[in-house]
Amino acid sequence: MAAGTPPLDTVANSMLTALQPFLPAGAGGLPTPSVIMVNLRERSVGIGRHVGTGSTAGFNVVPLKGIRLDGVARFQLWAAAPSDIDAAIAALNQRILAGRDTLFSKGFLKIDMKDAKPAQNIQDVGWRRSADYRVLFEFPYQDEEDSASLLAKIPIDINSAINESTLVTDHMARWDNLAAPKLAARGPFGVTSLATLSFIAGASPTGSVTLIRTFDGAMGDPTPCANMADFLSKVSGKNPVLKNASLTFASLSAFLTAMTPGGDLLTLGDWDQNNIPDQYQPLTLAIEPPIELTGVVDRFEIVYSIAAFDQTAVLYLRLGRSAFTG
Repeated sequence: MAAGTPPLDTVANSMLTALQPFLPAGAGGLPTPSVIMVNLRERSVGIGRHVGTGSTAGFNVVPLKGIRLDGVARFQLWAAAPSDIDAAIAALNQRILAGRDTLFSKGFLKIDMKDAKPAQNIQDVGWRRSADYRVLFEFPYQDEEDSASLLAKIPIDINSAINESTLVTDHMARWDNLAAPKLAARGPFGVTSLATLSFIAGASPTGSVTLIRTFDGAMGDPTPCANMADFLSKVSGKNPVLKNASLTFASLSAFLTAMTPGGDLLTLGDWDQNNIPDQYQPLTLAIEPPIELTGVVDRFEIVYSIAAFDQTAVLYLRLGRSAFTG
């Protein structure tokens, strides 16, 4: 997916590139089959080109825009005999009909044959025939200016007269070199995954990261586990071995290494203020079976050892959830 508003020629070239595989192979001594746009105009899409919200590693906050083009694509085919050129046009139409799902996945909202021109005998070359298709094509992209940051928490004043408030986090937290608040989630629900988006400008922050599965009233400190596999094997499932356990990673880098890539890099703001858009790495960890938090007394927490990163960096954390089934 493109980042920043792409020029229209880039969009048109993307459309033609997607149509190229439907051309037949060239025959010896004849011109190469081709596809070109003979009519093209931009159509409006959404409000300000907004078409929706995409997802990266479970973070459903990537604003998507689109450019929509309406036009006519002309396929030009060659053959040595009139019957062969007619058969070639028929085969082309069959391939396009059979490939509608593939074309849709590449941005073609509509593609229909408009007409097929009569065959022409080009002296000393061969028989030429063209087929015109009406196409409606949408090219998705992400506008970097729309992505300064993600919304990790929403403070809400309940009653200003008595100074009450609450905080909505959606089981998500942001850590950076200003603050690194604990991500704390209470049941009932199942923790099905952990996802992160990380930007590290230079050296990695040095503090440790601790995962904790515990409950209110637990006696003593959580039982330490050796590694991620050990931790998940003891706290996951409907009848976990331990309900008060922890896993500590010596550094942020070690914590991130325990997960796997979750998609393409995401462009998001300019936290280090170097006038270069920051590139965030999405990472994920699937948890199967889930960590079942059976009630509001059960907690899952992710804790950074110090109040904020000691290096310029940003980390978003998010828990995937499933309903608790009992």
